[in-house]
Amino acid sequence: TTGPPCSCLNGGFCQDSACVCPSEWAGPFCDIECVFLYSFCTVNFCEDSVYTVNVSENVMKNLTFERTIVGQYSSSKEKCEPNTVNGNSPIAVRMCSRKGIIPVLEPPSILNCNENLDSLVLQVETADASNVSTIASNTQILTSIPSRLTTQNISVAANIAVKILRKPNISEHSQAPVAVLTTVSQLLDANETEFNNNNLVNVTASLTKTMEEFSLMGNVTQPNVAVQSVPLKLNSTILFLAQKGKLGHVVGFTGTRSEGSSNDGRVGFVLYQNDKLFQSRVYKSKINLSKQIVSGNVDGGRASGVEIAFNPKAFQIKYKYAKPLEYVSYVGVGLSIAGLITTILFQIFTR
Repeated sequence: TTGPPCSCLNGGFCQDSACVCPSEWAGPFCDIECVFLYSFCTVNFCEDSVYTVNVSENVMKNLTFERTIVGQYSSSKEKCEPNTVNGNSPIAVRMCSRKGIIPVLEPPSILNCNENLDSLVLQVETADASNVSTIASNTQILTSIPSRLTTQNISVAANIAVKILRKPNISEHSQAPVAVLTTVSQLLDANETEFNNNNLVNVTASLTKTMEEFSLMGNVTQPNVAVQSVPLKLNSTILFLAQKGKLGHVVGFTGTRSEGSSNDGRVGFVLYQNDKLFQSRVYKSKINLSKQIVSGNVDGGRASGVEIAFNPKAFQIKYKYAKPLEYVSYVGVGLSIAGLITTILFQIFTR
């Protein structure tokens, strides 16, 4: 897994720091018995699947995908040929989403086995609208296994994301921004040690700055990052609400506004599930706490104030002590009681 191990009950198993539950159980720890609605169980995964694609003229190929958690991508078991640029990399990825209560598999995205991140970054500058979507899709596939990403992979993928998001009228593309935000979401699942490199600071700073600019015109939600934008009216109040799913991922990021007079610009927010893109060259945190980052941007107006409300449950700390400490406590209490009894008896017999 790419994160701390999870405690799955009732036959569930841990995958990508989340529990994959049997069909009769659901919830973050497979501890909720499924409620059947309209003959469907509210499970949190898509089953194994096979998808047939046309790889060349008159040549069909079956792509096999394993069980996938809702909101995540599954890599195909089929790999690129060893003699290609991406030899032994998954040839495709497929997302498991949810429509209502039913997990649904999206059509797979197919990788060009003769392209890698280094070759893709060289093509972005001169790519036209159709090629931008292809580059974004290939980048998404190449970063679909976060646990394998190196510092160099993260740097190049972030650079590609920056170049694509800075393309003119990129928000009008239907696929490219979604693929880019998916890539950023996958980068946030990469091993934290890969971000402890000062060479990444400038790249990640550029990415977060570009994301902030894109938030004024984009509306995209992915498991680890969400972007939302709404019009800003004169003397208006903007309210953003972020909701989390059972697996801890962002499932909704909505913006509302009170009525004002005329349009006075736009306001946008970006929500990050962790702070991996916000590393400091100087300060290194020694406290292992989960940190979410919210970035806001106002265009064509001025914000007079910002208020943030948190769910108090997020700050409840459950302490877990080791068994030896528990035994030491028992011994200490026993000795205290014995000492008290001895003192009482001493006072009785010496008076």
